[in-house]
Amino acid sequence: MDYNKIRHIGNIVRLEISDEDIDEVASRFEETMDFISKIGDVDTEGIDPAIACTSREHSFRDDKLLSSLPVEDVLLNTASRKYGYFSVIKFVE
Repeated sequence: MDYNKIRHIGNIVRLEISDEDIDEVASRFEETMDFISKIGDVDTEGIDPAIACTSREHSFRDDKLLSSLPVEDVLLNTASRKYGYFSVIKFVE
């Protein structure tokens, strides 16, 4: 895999990859992708797809209204707040 693709993937997942580490990262990434590609080689003929790993039915609990912390206590150590909520920078491109 070429270095531009490795750097692009690093940017997507917000990893800064140094020039010294790029060879090792590329090698490990290729090993990982080779391992993942082996899943397609598994013979699943005659095997029913699994909907769930267990036969247990879903069990849901009733919602209970509980007291919560005061807003001021929750926001006490935040760097930024707006309208009584945490305020963070936009991170979706």
